[in-house]
Amino acid sequence: MTLHCKIFILSNVLWLTAALRTDDWPPQLIIDMFADKLHQIRQCQDEHNIDARTLIEFEESSDLKNLPNDQSLKCFMLCTYKVFKLVVPDSPKLQLVEFFGALSTLEYDARTIYLKMASGCKLRSKDMCEAVYQVNVCMKKNYNAYYYLVDGSDFWIQRAKAKSSNTNNNVTLVSEAVSPSET
Repeated sequence: MTLHCKIFILSNVLWLTAALRTDDWPPQLIIDMFADKLHQIRQCQDEHNIDARTLIEFEESSDLKNLPNDQSLKCFMLCTYKVFKLVVPDSPKLQLVEFFGALSTLEYDARTIYLKMASGCKLRSKDMCEAVYQVNVCMKKNYNAYYYLVDGSDFWIQRAKAKSSNTNNNVTLVSEAVSPSET
């Protein structure tokens, strides 16, 4: 497998674990792809007894040498990767086949951000919690300005609902604009 292909594969992991959260980032495509799994992410938080403060501290920290480094955070990250089927069960390998199509639909700038963030990041430990944590640390170091964690926070739920609501409104507007005699 060529280096470019490995970077391409790893960049897909970033859809779930890396970038600044705004109204425009992560791309709505990413929100839409995984919106139905947000309840499972909240279960990961509960299962690993991780509080929102720790997630925010890791996500927003600019002090990359002193990031939260506890086992509950590491295993929460692994749990999210499992929910999104990014790791091969019981193996230190990434499983990213379902993401290939979506990457090509992202705008050039978004793809570039993800590729820059993923550059050189690999699963480097047999302890999967540690391996996924190290990938996240690597991505933060590469492009901290766009780093995010998918968690069970209201941000993700509201972005998913907003898109769903907008889609339903658009359908309604279109159906109201076309009278039965016009069809």
